Amino acid sequence: MTSYETKLDHLEAWLEWSHEEYFVTDPPSTEDILAQSSRSPAMPRPVMDLQDEFNFGKHAGSRLEAVIDSDPGYIEWLIANNVVPFTRSAVAHMDENDIEMTGA
Repeated sequence: MTSYETKLDHLEAWLEWSHEEYFVTDPPSTEDILAQSSRSPAMPRPVMDLQDEFNFGKHAGSRLEAVIDSDPGYIEWLIANNVVPFTRSAVAHMDENDIEMTGA
């Protein structure tokens, strides 16, 4: 079974569990969900380019290039926490804007 199929099996099992009742009276804690996901193979993350839009976080709907220019601290946080990988052109633009790339 591929890692994608394994992750899909985990997701389907969780959805089945979470919808046993119309309202889940005792949902798993965030720590439990994170612990479970850390044991499962990770699905590949999409690589962001300058023209791509964020589909998460406080800059959802904004292009990466605009966020680099307007909120470099957010980009540094993404890098430090290994949230999303970036293309070479995006990294070059970050370097031009003196964004810390070490992740520390």
